[in-house]
Amino acid sequence: MVRKMYYCFHLLTTQGRYFIPFLQILMLMGAESTPEVVVKCGETARLPCRAEYELEIQYRAISWYKIVGNGNGLTGIVRKDFRENIARRYLGFNGSIELDSARPFSLIIHNVSREDFGTYQCSLWAPLGERNKQADIELRELDIEFEQWWTILVILLIVLTVLASMIFCIYARQRKDHSGYKKSNNHLSV
Repeated sequence: MVRKMYYCFHLLTTQGRYFIPFLQILMLMGAESTPEVVVKCGETARLPCRAEYELEIQYRAISWYKIVGNGNGLTGIVRKDFRENIARRYLGFNGSIELDSARPFSLIIHNVSREDFGTYQCSLWAPLGERNKQADIELRELDIEFEQWWTILVILLIVLTVLASMIFCIYARQRKDHSGYKKSNNHLSV
């Protein structure tokens, strides 16, 4: 059994040249460039700041923004000054939010509405001579139908890939066994 499995693996990696790139494409389809939080309208969303902060640096402040206008603009939400330990909302923002006081300094949005969905950015303001850090995170509405279809599609692709691999291995094994049978019959005939 182990020998057959090794043989199948050998076939898939040497003669099945297209199998490995296919798996890589499947993995890339699931890769996301921007982390996301998925909630339903009316729920509370917790958006963690994913900026890669350095532990030894005493950051001066953190700001949260919503990215608007095709990614070209920022609307300020809240800024917390760490030295004064005071959080202030930007003028014009009236949403129901909180800011976690400890890392990862999550932005908490209560009673999420359709207008809240989109991409957010957190910025950690470093002292002079150090680099500011920032990261984006997407708040997305939970779409039950989409989630179910996506799950079914991924499972179906995995099942089809496994079945195709098994069929390929069986075919290749039978072909090898059959060619060995022909050779042995040719030697036996008089």
